[in-house]
Amino acid sequence: MKKNIVIGIAIFVLIICGIIINMINQKEPVIIDAGNDDISDSPGVIYVHISGEVVRPGVYEMDIDDRVNDLIILAGGFTSHADTDSINLVQKLVDGMKIIVRPKETKITNKISINKATIDDLKKLDGIGDAKARAIIEHRNNYGLFSSIEDLVIYKIISEKDFEKIKDDICT
Repeated sequence: MKKNIVIGIAIFVLIICGIIINMINQKEPVIIDAGNDDISDSPGVIYVHISGEVVRPGVYEMDIDDRVNDLIILAGGFTSHADTDSINLVQKLVDGMKIIVRPKETKITNKISINKATIDDLKKLDGIGDAKARAIIEHRNNYGLFSSIEDLVIYKIISEKDFEKIKDDICT
């Protein structure tokens, strides 16, 4: 009888811990809007963060049907250092999306860029097959460019074991 009570209490505590961890992991993004103190959840309105090589980085209120190109225009356009080939200008914006405009690479490297690579390029990496290559590209297309190579593990796209095999052969 006592054993059943202890097991019941342990299960209850684990459930409560799971709920708390889930709530912590689902934090709403902080939205900074210097020109408007009352941010509304109007239908058709989304908020997108852009940083890197644009004239005016920041958080922008956009229409749900807007594209990356519309955001670039609002952000004042690219700087002269922007790697414009790494940005898909016709990609639809998604609420909470963060777009990082990277600078042009100045050095030549033999590493495979996880932000630019094709499926065939990614499959050249040790331990990366068709499914993992597609998962990398799908994440990149849905959420924007990776800010670091470690994002592959952080977002659970590949395991730490696979990451250890390829970390010296990849870049952002």
